[in-house]
Amino acid sequence: MKNTFLIAFALILFTSCGNDDTSNNTFKDYTEENDAEILAYIEANELSAQKTDSVFTTL
Repeated sequence: MKNTFLIAFALILFTSCGNDDTSNNTFKDYTEENDAEILAYIEANELSAQKTDSVFTTL
């Protein structure tokens, strides 16, 4: 009885942790949207900033 319970629990655990629907392999790159939002924030708050390879830095 204990083994049956453990097997059922393990089966439920593994099926609930199955892979998501990634068959279409689509990935949205939010870089442009993020940059536009950051630039809008900088302009709205009258900040001066310079974009580097990794992040915006304040001057």
